[in-house]
Amino acid sequence: MPFTRAFNPELFPTRTRVSAMAISQNVGTNDHGPAPGAFRQAVAPPGSTNIPLTIGAITFAITIIAAVAAWSARETYRIHIKDLGQPGAVPVDKGDYDRLRAASIAGAPLARHEIALVDDMLMMTSVYLILLNGPWP
Repeated sequence: MPFTRAFNPELFPTRTRVSAMAISQNVGTNDHGPAPGAFRQAVAPPGSTNIPLTIGAITFAITIIAAVAAWSARETYRIHIKDLGQPGAVPVDKGDYDRLRAASIAGAPLARHEIALVDDMLMMTSVYLILLNGPWP
């Protein structure tokens, strides 16, 4: 699952990334909800033989399909945000990329401050939930 969360968003342009991820993840979750029951009936019904070999072959086939999909996906390293999703996007020169990255990291204290605020809000929410759901009757 962590691979999906890191890889899948890169397939969508930044303008539609959140919506595309939400839709694809929810559709996938809904489609695969009944999968275990269907898998059991189709692949390993009661009384069948060679179940480990059958499941291994199916797993291998799915792995090959996933590997081909990952191998054929476009690389997004050093691509400008405005160019993501464009078929003819050209990567930024390595020197320009390093300069832009250093400039963005220089502005990172604001981001660290925002992360600290989010951590404080999460802590306050946790305390509130503990108080709300305490051990008292």
